Formats: sequence, structure tokens, C-alpha cells
Amino acid sequence: MKRRAIILCKAAVFVIILSVCLHFLTDAFRVKDEANIDSGFYHYRDHSFDVISFGTSFSMNGIYPMQMWEEHGITSYNLSAGNESIGTSYYLAREAIKRQHPKLIILDCGTAYWDWKIMSNEQFRHVTDTMPLWSVNRTKMILDLADEGREALLFPFEAYHMRWTDLTQSDFEKNYKAQTLGAALSMRADGGEQFERHELAAEGALNDIQMEYIEKIRNLCEETDTQLLLLVMPVIGPSFVLDQPTFDLRRNAAYALEDYCEQEGMDILNLTDAVDELGLDPSKDTVEGGHMNMRGAAKVTAYLGNYIAEHYEMPDHRGDSRYSFMDRAYPEYQETFQEKRIQTCDQMNDFTDALRDETFRDRYLVVIASGPEACGLSEEAAEAVRSLGISQDLSGWKDQAFIAVLDGGKNVYETPLSQKQDADGQEFTQDGYEIFVKSNIRDAEECLVRINGREYHLHEQGLNILIYDKYRNRITDITTASEKGIR
Repeated sequence: MKRRAIILCKAAVFVIILSVCLHFLTDAFRVKDEANIDSGFYHYRDHSFDVISFGTSFSMNGIYPMQMWEEHGITSYNLSAGNESIGTSYYLAREAIKRQHPKLIILDCGTAYWDWKIMSNEQFRHVTDTMPLWSVNRTKMILDLADEGREALLFPFEAYHMRWTDLTQSDFEKNYKAQTLGAALSMRADGGEQFERHELAAEGALNDIQMEYIEKIRNLCEETDTQLLLLVMPVIGPSFVLDQPTFDLRRNAAYALEDYCEQEGMDILNLTDAVDELGLDPSKDTVEGGHMNMRGAAKVTAYLGNYIAEHYEMPDHRGDSRYSFMDRAYPEYQETFQEKRIQTCDQMNDFTDALRDETFRDRYLVVIASGPEACGLSEEAAEAVRSLGISQDLSGWKDQAFIAVLDGGKNVYETPLSQKQDADGQEFTQDGYEIFVKSNIRDAEECLVRINGREYHLHEQGLNILIYDKYRNRITDITTASEKGIR
């Protein structure tokens, strides 16, 4: 009897260890996609977040929980994902209420016109891949909303076991969305054109399938004493996400839903046509006119945070020791925000503004070296480069070698423009860093930067720019400025 008990205990320990190993290995094998919901949500204790938002990539890119904390002391999490349907949001809401018991659920209903229920496996993985495998709501979601390939979604081991050879260090690192509490960050600013506002359809704008799940979420919130705010995010112009006919469907549904909420006594914030009210700039605040970039999202989040503070009794937890985890997390969020600001921007002025930010500039070592077939910058881009402290005018610059090093926002080394190839490069010490820089306008393989013995080959045409974070001891970004812009 004693021997049998020992065997059972050993078997139980083995199963526990195996389950833990499978959990962490499966997490490493999963494809890391920015469109996924953030698994960091599951690491917080109960009652950590008073507000939780759900929706598609429009809300994922447009609602910043950490900004709400900074401005209002509201604790919130963004559980939006790429192509997250309202049906998917329903099961996520069940999961969130069970784990966190929030005071307010924000449901992005911009997809109330969608005429389908079944999701593709690719769309599903944005949600199911980061939920715990043993989650009951995950299982119910798949059985309800998936059609083919349910087994692969329920048990994703087979889908990932071939990724052994593709694994990199980043697969074992924490996704940056853990620092943003689920929000996606991008500083791209390539919008411009705006949607036309056509006459609204008289009827038939709302889809019965989507309304069924809106009602399910409404009932869930009533049963659990959770407040519900329906939201329609602003979309300014045509992009790969929405074209004009699809926007018309979305806009018709938004106003039909507004009428429905008025009749039913439900709360809704319809921002479809609130471009001016939000202060959005179509040319600067969006990614291709669709998703909000970091500048646009800051405006949307400020508006939403004010709305929540005015319409709901939401406690300000700043200074509350029970929520000190937010204070501890905020500096790391600021660093992540700044890093993504640099890495994702595509406008030279935004790039140099980020490097000159007084909060962070002391930490940056910036090395500039011209690459092969170097060609001049635009007048605007050249002026932006000079704002960093560069003395040379790089507008109209062509096939000339150039090297510069900036440390903490100060120009510590700069060569004059030259058409001669520097065969030896320049080597010196700056603030304890051994730096070697070689600019070559003929041979791409010879244009390189070496910092403390580690080499970085810069092969692109134009002005290669390497940014080294001295506080984190790692590269923040390597990018290129040319007559076509940056990156």
C-alpha cells in the first residue's frame, strides 16, 4: 500500500512538471504576432483592473491603458486583437469578468455590420493562442465560433512542433505588449485622404449575428453587476483595412446601433465622425488612414479617459499601495513607448524629435555612416538631421563619405563630406565605449560600426543610423535616411 502511494505521488509530480514544461515550451513555440491579445493579462491578481476593453485592431491600436493610469489613475487592460469579432469578445469578456471582476467593460462595436459568425483559424489564433489551454471559455469559444480545424485550435501542439528551427531569442522574451497592457504601438504617419460621408441607410445596417452577441454581453454584464460601454472607434480614411464601401457599412451600423442603444437605455460612445472633436490630423495621426498611430491614439485615449471619468464612478488608484504595481510598471512602459516610437516612425521629423526627447536623449549613442551609392536628403530631412547637432548640410549630398557620432544629444565627432573612400575607418573611445566607424560609398560590406567589439554591418543606400541604448546595453534601432524618406 505504501509502495503504491509512493508510485502515485511520483506520477503526480511527473504530470505537474510535464504540464509546466509544456506550458512554457508551447508559449515559446507560438508565433509571436502583434495582433494577438497579450498573455500578460493572466499574470495579474484578481481586481487589478477596473476597466477592460475588447475589440478589433482599431481599439488595440487606439486605446492606451497606461495613459489612462497616468491621467486619471484608472487601471485598465486592452484585450483587443486583430479581427476580433463581437462573438470572440463575448467569450473574452466572460474570461475577464471571471478573473478580474472589472467595474466597466468597453466593447468596440465597429464590426456590428459583419455578416458572418465563423472565424478562420488564422483569425482565431490572435485570441486562442495566448489564452491558457485549460480555459473553459477558450474551449467554448472554439466550439461555438470555429468550423473546420477545431482540433488544431484546441490542441495547438502540432501546429508549432515544426518551429524548432525557427526559434530565436525573441521567442523566449516577453512581448512588448505586456508593458503597454495590451495596446499596440506604431509611430507610422502615412495617412492623408479622408472617407466621404454618404447619406445613412434607412434600415438593415445591423447584423443579427453581431446583435445576438452584443445582447449576450449585455446580459453577462447585468448578471455580474458590470457596467457596459459600447464604443465605435474613429477611422479617418481608406487603407488596407477599410475601403469606402466597407466604411459606409461600418458608419451605417454605428448610427443604427446608437439609435438602438437610445431605445434600450444602453451606453454608447460613437466616435465615427468625431475627427474634429478629437483633434485628429488625417496626415499625421494614422497609419495609412486606418489605425491610430501613437499620436492619434493619445488623443483618442485622452478623450475616452475623460469620458469614463465624467460618466462613471471610477476610483483614482494613484497613491494607493494596493495598485503600486502600476507605479512600478510605468517607467518600463515609458521606455517601451520611446523604443517603439523610434523603431516604427517613418517621418524624419518624428525620428529626430524622439532622439531629442529630453527624458531619454542622455542614454543614446547615435552613430551615423553613409552607405554605398549615398544620395542626398530632402531639404526637410536634412534640416531634421541638423536639429540633432550635425553641422553638415546633407541636402543634395551624393556619393560622399560621411561619419558622425552623437552622445547624449551632443555632437562628439563629425567628418566633413568627402568623395574619398576611407580605407581604415575611424576608431576612438567615447564615455567608456570603444567605437569603430567605417563609411564606404562603394562597397556595402565595408560600411560598418563596431561598439565594444560587436560589429553591425550597415548595407543600405543613404545615411545609415545606428542607435545604441547605453542604459540597456543594446541596439534600439538601425535605420536609413535617404531621398525617399526614412527606413
